Amino acid sequence: MASDLKENVSSDTIAAYNGLQPKTAAKRIVVYVESDEDISFWRNMLHGYENNKIEFDIQTPDKKGKQKAIEKGLDILDLKVGQFLIVCVDSDYDYLLPEYSPQSKLVNENSYVFQTYTYSIENLQCYSESLHALCVQSTKHDKKLINFNELLKAVSKIIYPLFLWNLYFRKSNDHAIFTISDFCEIIKLTDKIDVNEQFSTAIDGLKTSVDAKVALLEKDYPDAMEKINKLAKELEPSGLNSEQTYLFIQGHTLKDNIVLMVLKPVCQLLVNEKFEAIKVNNAQNKMQEENERNHYKNQRQDISVVLNSNTEFKNCFLYKKIKTDVDRYVATFN
Repeated sequence: MASDLKENVSSDTIAAYNGLQPKTAAKRIVVYVESDEDISFWRNMLHGYENNKIEFDIQTPDKKGKQKAIEKGLDILDLKVGQFLIVCVDSDYDYLLPEYSPQSKLVNENSYVFQTYTYSIENLQCYSESLHALCVQSTKHDKKLINFNELLKAVSKIIYPLFLWNLYFRKSNDHAIFTISDFCEIIKLTDKIDVNEQFSTAIDGLKTSVDAKVALLEKDYPDAMEKINKLAKELEPSGLNSEQTYLFIQGHTLKDNIVLMVLKPVCQLLVNEKFEAIKVNNAQNKMQEENERNHYKNQRQDISVVLNSNTEFKNCFLYKKIKTDVDRYVATFN
């Protein structure tokens, strides 16, 4: 498939196709993304730019879903991109470590390759300022049980030092000492998940695990400390700091093992309160109570589904960076 793409798809071939269409027709721009799950995100991003001059045709390289890392380089980043063929990818660590590999350089330097800047789309979907609204959408209940901004700041502050270690080894091309998988395993919320105590036990457990690993790495690699401090300062302009680390860690881990671990019990508590209110309001009429319960159940949406379709992250500074890139690109058609 990779060779077929490289040989048969290019910006020039699409330009030739556009040249055969009526002069009044909108120019077709082919957009390659990594997986079917990414199509919705990039459609949402690009739709507002479509007009009588340009239209986007968003596709995946094949029908097999998300490509393995090495296949991504072959199938997408090897394409002959240009004005009429663009590629949109998750940044992974490429944005933070632009000199890490030829692929990293391409993602950061090619004006026809667009990246999320966050590790992946999932990080944007977990944008802290949007999470309360998602709970409301899921439960139809507007009570604020948790300050999600402060919670994800607290998580970010805890994991930030360990994340720098992970980036340091990645930048050093050492894939054995402290891998992304190792990092993700440590930062999962696995202790008592209790809304009523504001998740304090889970946060304390996370801090204990992270601090223990940081102490071990500092003991085993004392010479790396100065380089890690230097790396932290180098990365500040990218937006990585102790309060926003969650935007740059592996997206699936953030979503499944941190954010949903918080959202699910919060939503369950809100649902229980709603059911209790229905019961109290219909104490004398069991049939009415049952009808209202069923109506409420039918109105509810699972928080996982709501999170997966979240688009309320457009105030995130990294999303604005994507928009700036697209603005610059679309201007070339004027």
